Amino acid sequence: MIEERTVANDNTVAWKGRRLQLPESRLRPHFVRALVRVHEYPDGTVSVFLGPHRLARFSANGQQISPDAPQPGSVLGAVKDKPWRARKRASLTAPARAAVEKARVGTEKRASNRTKKPAPRADQTAPSMA
Repeated sequence: MIEERTVANDNTVAWKGRRLQLPESRLRPHFVRALVRVHEYPDGTVSVFLGPHRLARFSANGQQISPDAPQPGSVLGAVKDKPWRARKRASLTAPARAAVEKARVGTEKRASNRTKKPAPRADQTAPSMA
C-alpha cells in the first residue's frame, strides 16, 4: 500500500495511529511540510520516500530499522572485494613518496666551479719576481 503524507513540524509522519520520526539526512536538514510517500510492505514494514530517496525504514511496531551494510555476496560487495582493484591505483592513505627510496635534494655538494666569483686568471695568480 502506498500513500502520500505531509511531514509535520516535528519532522514526523502520521501512519496508522503512530508517529514515525524521520532521521537526519544528507539531502536536507529537515523535511517539515515535505510531501512524502509511505510504502507499507506485506511483512508489515514501512518505508518513507521523498522522490526516489528512501528516508527511513520502520518495523511493523514503528521502530526505525537502521540501514544494513552490503552483504559480502551482494553485487556491490563483489565489485569492492576484487584484489586487482587495489593494484591499479595508489593507496589514499600511503605516503606520497613511499615508493621512492630517499629524497636526495640538496644532499650533494656542488662543484666548486659553480660559484658566482670569477675564477682567477693564470697570469694574475703568480706574482713575477723580476
